Amino acid sequence: MRIIAGEHRGRRLAGPADERTTRPITDRVKEALFDRLTSLGLFGDFEAGPVADVFCGTGSMGLEALSRGARRCVFVDRDRAALAGLRENVEAMGVGDRSVVAAGDALSGAWVGRLGGDRAAVVFVDPPYALMADAPERVGRLLGRVAADALHPEGVVVLRTPEGAAPEAASGLSRLRSDRYGGMSLHLYEWVSGGAGRAD
Repeated sequence: MRIIAGEHRGRRLAGPADERTTRPITDRVKEALFDRLTSLGLFGDFEAGPVADVFCGTGSMGLEALSRGARRCVFVDRDRAALAGLRENVEAMGVGDRSVVAAGDALSGAWVGRLGGDRAAVVFVDPPYALMADAPERVGRLLGRVAADALHPEGVVVLRTPEGAAPEAASGLSRLRSDRYGGMSLHLYEWVSGGAGRAD
């Protein structure tokens, strides 16, 4: 894994020790996603607002966002090995002053308070595939909490799921698009005032 663009372009990142539980996103997919987010005005010449990397693993997505100009990132995970890798990456990149590590259950939503009163420009949500298979409604509730309490009105939520898994509709979110990459899909949601996300 590496940083694709921005201040730390080309820097290698420590990956997870066990890829059975933590699935790093490939550089190709990460580049395509950030190109899409940049086209929406969330990175590039614009100084991006804070971001959140939920179920972050060793932090590839949030660290990419920091390299591209995000002011701050809240990283959320409860796996100790993943958090150790995350902290190694944060230290190696020298972004500790712009990083908040919230160790705990991402589904509880307690990490929202670590945004410091700001609303996030981008929230990356990468739940375990087993959770998406067994309890997708819990992910849906988390997305609803993100829409209500964490996402900027012009922000975007990025949900990663196994290929073929239906994205959960959530109050306050509307799906912009879904893209398939091999055995996974990325779903982009925008904030809406009330109502439920589209299920199409």
